[in-house]
Amino acid sequence: MNTYEVGYKAYYHEQKDWCTDYIRATDKAAALKRFAKKHKIADVATTKPLNWQWWEEDWLMALAYIKPVTEKTCSHCEGTGLLHVEN
Repeated sequence: MNTYEVGYKAYYHEQKDWCTDYIRATDKAAALKRFAKKHKIADVATTKPLNWQWWEEDWLMALAYIKPVTEKTCSHCEGTGLLHVEN
């Protein structure tokens, strides 16, 4: 299993923020499928992933990127935390 970082931007009127989900999957396509299911994205079959947009309450979300990362345990907190390092 690989870990993928999926980044998306959240918009609420004039405010915007970056959000990140870490998804474990066998490949990029499987990670996108899990991400879409988690966020209930409706138009998965008809649009390219970088055009995905969906609503979560009053926030409009838009997919920005997906990239593979490596999970490492944090040496400072004696292995209780995880770090995600870009490959």
